[in-house]
Amino acid sequence: MIDGQSFHRFAETTKHLGTKKTAENRKNLEVLLKDIAFFKNLTNEQKEMVLERMFRVPVKAGDIVVHQGAHGDYFYVIEDGSFQIFVSRPGKFPKLVDTLSKGSAMGHLSLLYNIPRAASIKCEKDGVLWALGRDSFLEAIGPGSDHLKTLFEKNADIAIGKEKFMSLSRFLSLTGLSRVNGS
Repeated sequence: MIDGQSFHRFAETTKHLGTKKTAENRKNLEVLLKDIAFFKNLTNEQKEMVLERMFRVPVKAGDIVVHQGAHGDYFYVIEDGSFQIFVSRPGKFPKLVDTLSKGSAMGHLSLLYNIPRAASIKCEKDGVLWALGRDSFLEAIGPGSDHLKTLFEKNADIAIGKEKFMSLSRFLSLTGLSRVNGS
């Protein structure tokens, strides 16, 4: 089980350094990032900064990567494995709303809006994530984040109080973000 404090301490010490990457790691990460909408229009310098600052996180089946309601500190890209997204509502059992795999990105809404995590994410099948700290994520996407925030606000499928929701397929369609399913 990943302990949040330990993960946070590790991430903080590496957020500007990233981790050493083999040539294969770097190539795989470049492939994963090229289809993520947030990074499509970055300059070469910004892309290089993202590649340098991301760090690899091996995850075991059963690990909770993100806790609903927690402060969002990281953006994640799935290199390998299967991850289930659960949403909890008061007085109800958590509901499985989606399963993500290779090439999927997660954690961006909490970072963009500075709001608590909207769902919990549990590793279903051992995997590997690439993580990028909040500050590095926001530094990289810069002014482009306003466009994505507006896109989300105008096209959200459901609003419950102040909280808005959009189906993953609609979000992917609107942003041009493609999901690559690993086997």
